[in-house]
Order: sequence, then C-alpha cells, then structure tokens
Amino acid sequence: MELVREHDIKFDDFKKYLFHEEKSLPEGYAGNLGYPSFATKDKGSKIINRMIDRMINECCDFLKPSYLR
Repeated sequence: MELVREHDIKFDDFKKYLFHEEKSLPEGYAGNLGYPSFATKDKGSKIINRMIDRMINECCDFLKPSYLR
C-alpha cells in the first residue's frame, strides 16, 4: 500500500470517466482515479460480490423468456 498514489479528482470531472464519456486519460493518471489508500480487502469483496449478484440476476432475467416457450 505504500506504493499507491492518490489521484485527486472532483466528482463532476470523474463522472465522464466513470460513464466512459471521456476516452483520453486525465493528466497525471497513475492507473487509478480517487483514493486507493482507502481500499480494503473487505470493501473489494463487497464490490465483487455485488457485481456477481447483479450479473447472475441479469442472466436470469435474460433467460426467463426462453423458459416460457
């Protein structure tokens, strides 16, 4: 963690990268946006588990119509 570098960016500026509206990288980009020093294993696990749950739900919703045939 001592190697991480913070990339302070206002949320309004960050949104265009978050929603892929901006294709070029911001000046001083170090491989992350925000504050990686605030990251924890627990936070990462929660994010990954939430993403997996959403993907499973999306797949189930997509497949439901085929079950009704």
